[in-house]
Amino acid sequence: MDSSSNKLNKNKIMVLDDDLDIAELVKMSLQRNGFNNVFVFTHPSLALEDFGKNYNDYSLVISDIRMPGMNGYEFARYISRINPEIKVVFLTAFDVDNNDLLSMNAKYNNNISCIIQKPVSPKKLGNIVSSTLI
Repeated sequence: MDSSSNKLNKNKIMVLDDDLDIAELVKMSLQRNGFNNVFVFTHPSLALEDFGKNYNDYSLVISDIRMPGMNGYEFARYISRINPEIKVVFLTAFDVDNNDLLSMNAKYNNNISCIIQKPVSPKKLGNIVSSTLI
């Protein structure tokens, strides 16, 4: 394993989706791509609590956009206040484009790296996460 793979493997990744099956699928996809420090949450408030305690450990948050209680935009805004350097990748079942990404970053003042439309292949997800973490 080369040094870039070792570096990527040490990154702690949070996956937040109110659908446990989807969150676990994302986790398995990431693990297949060599990311072993993946932590799944289905409740935004619990994820926010964990992030607040462990914000220095996380390199990336992958979050669904539509969730009950707190949507992904709000979640991203809160974690960006805790750690302005955190990178965020959104997952959504809805159509998105680059204008959505630009407007979200402007409105919520956070580090949204990209928006991925579900479903996403494990290989594509791995490539996006690798490029986001570099």
